[in-house]
Amino acid sequence: MDKHELFTIGQMSKVSGLSPDTLRYYDKVGLICPQIVDKETGYRYYSVKQVWLTDMITMFRRLDMSIEEIRAVTEARNNDEVTEMLVRRRDEAKRLSLYYANVADDIEWYEEQNELLNNTEPSNEVTVKHYDKVRVIFGSSSGELEDYHKTLDETMVKFRNTYGTMRRHYSYLLDENDVAQGIFRKTAEYVVFERYQPTEKDGADLMDIPGGEYACFTAEAADGRIDFSPLTGWLKDNGRETDLYIADDIGLQLLQVEKYRMIYNIRAHLKK
Repeated sequence: MDKHELFTIGQMSKVSGLSPDTLRYYDKVGLICPQIVDKETGYRYYSVKQVWLTDMITMFRRLDMSIEEIRAVTEARNNDEVTEMLVRRRDEAKRLSLYYANVADDIEWYEEQNELLNNTEPSNEVTVKHYDKVRVIFGSSSGELEDYHKTLDETMVKFRNTYGTMRRHYSYLLDENDVAQGIFRKTAEYVVFERYQPTEKDGADLMDIPGGEYACFTAEAADGRIDFSPLTGWLKDNGRETDLYIADDIGLQLLQVEKYRMIYNIRAHLKK
């Protein structure tokens, strides 16, 4: 074959987009070998037909295929076998595409949560909002120490691989006597997934948070205390009773909460 009909390694690099070092490496591992190697100069020459092979290898590498997997495809002599290999990679590529799309979506959601946290200010205004009944995963405190978070984390391990760790909301149950004294003490913690509602088959500690009307206001905790008087005063003035106090985190904070604003949506479930 006339060398004028061949590509030098520099020319092959330009038409294929692969660096000369990469072409030398592919030669070393047996993926794409030069058509001719000049015995006197050691120069490598590639044929025009080998350009399509570099395109194929580049595509396979983008699919995160290993050198061994690519070699199995390029050395196959049966087109059905090649097709079967590629279909497997196609399915994996679709799975990864969906995974990264969800990751990007979750990051955008977290950005919105941070914006919500930054833009929320405490307010004494009490509003009545409707909440749907929801089944939640919870952790309770077994003694004087507030170990509810530890017990919840132990339960959450079961869910991390399947349902992720981003799109969730944390809330806390409060004691009525503590609220009356302005003490902000969490007696239990629970988490709500945006994309999944747990069932008994999950083998977790579950609790049903009742739906209905809640009287709500926004408060910031300081030194273990919250001024609950806007809410308790509203209940008294309007002749309403409650059987449940809840504190909802405003936004989702992945870092240590004590270093940031401890601001909550405080709500009281209104008895009918």
